[in-house]
Amino acid sequence: MQSIPEISPLTPYTAIMPLIFVITVSMAREGIEDLIRHKADKQTNKQEFKVLVDGKWTSVRADKLQVGDIVVTNQDETLPADMILMSTSNEEGICYV
Repeated sequence: MQSIPEISPLTPYTAIMPLIFVITVSMAREGIEDLIRHKADKQTNKQEFKVLVDGKWTSVRADKLQVGDIVVTNQDETLPADMILMSTSNEEGICYV
């Protein structure tokens, strides 16, 4: 409504400039957050996990994990991806995620 000169007492630039400023700041903030997330993902992908390959436990980087791999994790260890819990060493069979 402020962009229509017949209705608004303000010039269109008065309404557009704050909008452009807010959008620019939002884009910069999102770009910085994406860069930080990218660096964190890169660091996480370097982590190694024990994977069952041909009946032997092999150390594999997180970025090389495949669908269907059997991975062993220990208590308080970060999980590399979405996984299904098949077994736990807890006596009661409880696992907190």
